[in-house]
Amino acid sequence: MKIRYIIALMLISIGLYSCTDMIINQNIIGNYYLTAPDIPEQSTISYRIKNSKDNYSTIIPETVFSVGHNKQYIIAKQHPNINSSGELDKSIINYYIISVKGELAFENGNGNGLIGPLNEIQFKNQIKTLRIQNVVFDVEIECLK
Repeated sequence: MKIRYIIALMLISIGLYSCTDMIINQNIIGNYYLTAPDIPEQSTISYRIKNSKDNYSTIIPETVFSVGHNKQYIIAKQHPNINSSGELDKSIINYYIISVKGELAFENGNGNGLIGPLNEIQFKNQIKTLRIQNVVFDVEIECLK
């Protein structure tokens, strides 16, 4: 009886541990990550909760396909889901800007560090207004472009 209990406990532990694996878990800057639990189409920008290994809070929902950043901002490009089956509309690109420094940083808990979704014209105007420079798009998911 004890052996069955121990084996059952081990199997439950293994099952729970395997649930935390993600196919994409790439650090962008600080505690900001590009994450996707099962398939690339689920890619989001997430904030890893401080002092936690596996707890993330989604900042930008699916489907993020390109990310760039500098020391002050993260810029993300996203294709929106157009229906409940998760089908992407690749003809639409939403732009997001996340402040990672200063009062508006997401990590300060006020949630005001996110600008978007923006279309391309709005995005270009925000870039000028915020004087954002030197952003390199160094993370791209080719199959989602």
